[in-house]
Amino acid sequence: MATPIDKLTPTDPRVQHHTYTIPSSPHNTTYHYLVADPPPGTPATGTALLIHGFPDLSFGWRYQVPQLTAQGLRVVVPDLPGFGRTDAPADLAAYSYKRVVEDLLAIVRHVQGRGEGEEVEKFVLGGHDWGGAVAWRFALWYPGVLRCVFSLQFEGTEVEEAIVGREKIRAVLCAMFGGRREDRQEVFGVAQGLRTDLVEPEKIGESPLLSREEMDFYADEYVKNGMRGPLCWYKTQKINFDEERPLLAEGRTTVTVPSLMVMATRDAALPPAMSAKMDELCTDLVKREVNASHWALWETAADTNKHISEFLEGILKGQPLKASI
Repeated sequence: MATPIDKLTPTDPRVQHHTYTIPSSPHNTTYHYLVADPPPGTPATGTALLIHGFPDLSFGWRYQVPQLTAQGLRVVVPDLPGFGRTDAPADLAAYSYKRVVEDLLAIVRHVQGRGEGEEVEKFVLGGHDWGGAVAWRFALWYPGVLRCVFSLQFEGTEVEEAIVGREKIRAVLCAMFGGRREDRQEVFGVAQGLRTDLVEPEKIGESPLLSREEMDFYADEYVKNGMRGPLCWYKTQKINFDEERPLLAEGRTTVTVPSLMVMATRDAALPPAMSAKMDELCTDLVKREVNASHWALWETAADTNKHISEFLEGILKGQPLKASI
């Protein structure tokens, strides 16, 4: 019998909940984030920042946080703007990659006890889904603060207007996390998106990937902002394009920090083929695969953690912590 993988619970005493209002944010955004310290007696090796995607929360990294703290890392995991207990600003500019990168850097600086403008200690960066997109941009905008980066790879208002109330939100999340209708009709798919007419809570089964307690936690967190905030991430293409033009103009289009890409072979949303040319855009890239769907963080937690831990072993032993911006 396989050894159960350690994971956080929604009320886990190993994490502390914090909030921080970003001093430099024009939106006055207050972030909620988790901090988990290494177990007593474990030599400290630095800081790790983990970034979640959609439809997820900081809690989505529950299988990875204990593994990383066991490697001596202090782990910081925020809820992104629009998600969970972080603010959901009305201005779409608050959800751009560059804005969020700068916000997250401010959070790390705060956690490390650095004043605004002071250099941070270099840190490990991980992302999944939208968090992966943010992580790669982070590596382009601020490579000097990173020890390494690893990643696992609905426009309009109809969804946010149709999916209102805890039970409907919970049903949507169940469907996106693998729950099925009793008549087997597909509520959500990559090709057709979300079928709002099929979101009938009484007909959608539980997710096979989360316990009932975990699913209830997600529903309770999502009901705080509804679906509007999370869906803002799908409406920022023009803002991101305009903000990232300087990167192209300056030729800063290559990730130069050590990088790991873990590809899920059964991910319909982000198939492995999408990473085929990453070697041309990353100067120090390691690729690994896991036999999983989009939710590799949970579905193949042991294999995913193994790839991340092996990648980090050399980084944590041999790389200096001094940052340069």
